[in-house]
Amino acid sequence: EDIPYKDYLSKYWSFCKIHAIKHINQIEDKFVVLDTDLFIKKDLHLDFNKDLIVYHQEIFKEDQQHKTYLPPSTFLSEDEMKEYNWDILPTNAAFLYLNNKEFIDKWYNWVINVIENNKNTPKYPDSADTVFIEQRLLPTLADRMGLSMEFVFDSKYKTWVDGVDDLSDWEPKLDSTEKLKFRMDNARHVWGLKNNYRFLDIRQLILFSSISSMREEFDMFFIEAKFNKLFDICYEIYNDPSDSVE
Repeated sequence: EDIPYKDYLSKYWSFCKIHAIKHINQIEDKFVVLDTDLFIKKDLHLDFNKDLIVYHQEIFKEDQQHKTYLPPSTFLSEDEMKEYNWDILPTNAAFLYLNNKEFIDKWYNWVINVIENNKNTPKYPDSADTVFIEQRLLPTLADRMGLSMEFVFDSKYKTWVDGVDDLSDWEPKLDSTEKLKFRMDNARHVWGLKNNYRFLDIRQLILFSSISSMREEFDMFFIEAKFNKLFDICYEIYNDPSDSVE
């Protein structure tokens, strides 16, 4: 309720997460923040002695059609950019483990500065404004501070590749090592698929994957009885034959 810049949250929607992190940092020494479209089935054997664990790195091209990552000079002055390495790859923050209070304070202050200086500029496509404060500033600052980092997936996602089924949008592929394959099988991120939820096959894929994964780990008779309204809705959506290209 006390979040600043409420009038600009359509532009900086991930700021809600960052503001919550700033608040939690006052009462917890270390903690994990999960996006609500991510679920983990088994222990991924992460190293919680690290200062920072993020989901994975992302690669982008300057000339790609959908430019999620704009040049830092779009949002920062030359003085603000100096002494930082902007060749550091951005990171997807669906999973975020934080174990350094100084880092959180510096990140939050930098985010506030960027929002204040850019709040009245036109909103860029592809969530470029909010992605900059969350996924570009975070690893760049972590590098500048010399933090120890780990990635849930030690593989880089190619942001210009779309709609593939052979994992060629990852470098290396997520099934290229036993470690990556184990983590791919046990960490599920709905991610961009939810943008195509209107399509029957995508909708059924998401629901089937989610519910079948739950069946591997839980007593579904108990779960479905306890949350019967939720599951009734899920099954109703799954059986809804409607499809749309709109």
